[in-house]
Amino acid sequence: MLNTKNILVVIDPNSDEQAALQQAEEIAAASGAKLTALVCIYELGAEIDTVLGGTLLKNLRKPVLARKKEWLDGILAPMRDRGISIESKVEWAKKDYQFIAKLTEEQDFDLIIKSSHHHSKIQRALYTPGDWHLIRKSKVSILFVRQKQTLKGGQLLLALDVIDNKGNLEYLNKTLLDETKHFSEQLDLTVNLVNAYPTTYMFATFSPEEYSHAVIQKRLEVSHREALETIAQRNDIDADRVFLQEGEVSEVINDVANDISAGIIVMGCHGRDGFSGFLLGNSAESVLESVERNILIVKTPGETSQ
Repeated sequence: MLNTKNILVVIDPNSDEQAALQQAEEIAAASGAKLTALVCIYELGAEIDTVLGGTLLKNLRKPVLARKKEWLDGILAPMRDRGISIESKVEWAKKDYQFIAKLTEEQDFDLIIKSSHHHSKIQRALYTPGDWHLIRKSKVSILFVRQKQTLKGGQLLLALDVIDNKGNLEYLNKTLLDETKHFSEQLDLTVNLVNAYPTTYMFATFSPEEYSHAVIQKRLEVSHREALETIAQRNDIDADRVFLQEGEVSEVINDVANDISAGIIVMGCHGRDGFSGFLLGNSAESVLESVERNILIVKTPGETSQ
């Protein structure tokens, strides 16, 4: 449950601008959550295990960790001067996403807030971005911060899947809607719904000859619209806050978010890996790389990658 009572804020060790901290402060003020700021660092020069023994190796790391701790406390000082209680933590971690996922379980964090940046197509081809790994491995929700802004009183855009192919979509959407309602009430956000339905050509090869593209397209639109409007009615969301468009999920979400000036986009994610993750795109990962807005990934029931 997205109770936002114990928040882990992941700090970028290479930047003095920490947009994630501003968002964490705003959410903590609204929810009364406890804040912990985490920096994960790793320097190859202090990781020569094959040459140095354990004690000497630790002694090499100590000054590196101490300098970064001093730097972090300096960044947190203005918040503390405003009376905000926030713990600082600096840890040695080669794969920060693994450490973060493990720490959230060990210390019962219920939300991760982390700054995020786009990765080029070349970068994504060469390696899987750490944020993608974190989405798949984390068992708690993650707020990826792209813009330094105030959320309170703004627009929230919730992206939903409405066509059930596995029999559990109603339960998953209810979980996602409940989480979104709780979050939006804390920050006085207006909830909007968005859904994308696929373009006809995606099915052209498999369609019986008697069905034209226009017929298939209309049926898709009607089925998605009816399902989305039913969800909106059940959750007291006004019709003018419901958006349905044809096209790729990330493109539709981006277009609607721009149209309504959404301060935050909310999506559900199972954290799937392997082939199922590939088929999903992963949808959350695709949107994360395509949309220049803050994105809250709500972890719905499902397996996480180990």
